[in-house]
Amino acid sequence: MSKPVDGISPQAKLEQVFDAFNHVSATLTSHYQELQLKVETLTLQLSKAQDERLKELHAKEKLATRLQTLISALPGGVLVIDETGIITDCNVAAEKLLEPRLRGQYWQNIIQRHMTADESPTGEVKLRNGHLINLALKNLEGSAERLVLLSDITASRGLQSSLQHQERLAGLGRMVGELAHQLRTPLASAFLYVGNLQRENVGLHERKRVTGRIQQCLYTMEATINDLLLFVKGHQTDKQNINLLSLFEQLKATFLPIAERQHITLSIDNQAGNVNLEINSAAFLGALHNICNNAIEAGGAGTHIKIQTRHLGNLLELRISDNGPGIADQHRQHIFEPFFTTRANGTGLGLAIVKTVIELHEGSVNVASALEGGACFVITLPQIKSNKDFLSSYPAPTRRVPSKRLN
Repeated sequence: MSKPVDGISPQAKLEQVFDAFNHVSATLTSHYQELQLKVETLTLQLSKAQDERLKELHAKEKLATRLQTLISALPGGVLVIDETGIITDCNVAAEKLLEPRLRGQYWQNIIQRHMTADESPTGEVKLRNGHLINLALKNLEGSAERLVLLSDITASRGLQSSLQHQERLAGLGRMVGELAHQLRTPLASAFLYVGNLQRENVGLHERKRVTGRIQQCLYTMEATINDLLLFVKGHQTDKQNINLLSLFEQLKATFLPIAERQHITLSIDNQAGNVNLEINSAAFLGALHNICNNAIEAGGAGTHIKIQTRHLGNLLELRISDNGPGIADQHRQHIFEPFFTTRANGTGLGLAIVKTVIELHEGSVNVASALEGGACFVITLPQIKSNKDFLSSYPAPTRRVPSKRLN
């Protein structure tokens, strides 16, 4: 029998091998159980995540369906335009406002076919079919696409114009009594002067003097009637685009000759620059003249009138101030009312006409105290917002894209 070389018998070596095998096997079994437990845990977590994901997708699908239904039901038009200017999506209202099958068409071509080149101070666009729409552009967050919103405001503008006309007619009914009072005084004076002319011993010089007085009475009645007609009509039509510098040149050309004879000074501080307005220049200049004449009649010779302009967002502000006696606090709330006047020879229609003209230009007018102590009339008007930058911001179409439906 041979002896082991290393002093360990084969049986002992075999036992060591089995011990090592059992140890490794136990270790592998333990690791396998741990791995199996981790797999079960991850499987459970994945199942929960999948359930949550499915619920989230289902909720998003419901939200998308609801949004599509809402967009389809909107009375206004909705269009989605990509970075090349192609309409990729739209709703039924947009196709009713413009034309069927808008998807895949170039937006600029739609504009050229359906929209006029007229610019509006309020972002409104006139379609060639006569409808008036409000056009708004929004950038889609996280995307190069843009959203175009179209609202048909034809009916609302018509109702607004009709309401303003009805309000003026209602005001006319209230004015009848005041008008009679305004006309009675010059008419009674004219009758007295005519009675003087009927005397047999009236000389030529006296006849000319009395005739001049009669003419003055007639001129007063004519001015009152003209002011009343201007107030009722309101100059609703014949608007045109005019820049502010041109408007001020017209004002100086017509006002300065009168002002210089009465030692009245006029200064213009135009901080707004050469902005464009859509106005009836004759009516608007008449409103400015009424404010300036009101300052002259209150302050007399030596009155200084100052016009200042500035931007207020998309609005233009004009401040017309003077160094006269100002307007008493108890009169401020009444000065724009027809036939309200504090002057014996005033018609009370000048500032009422100012308010009517400014409001018909979609602006507002208020009165405040000037820094010099006189009156200050503050007028705000919308500036013309051009769509030209928007219309030309898209390149020519290079491809046609597949469309999806919002309805």
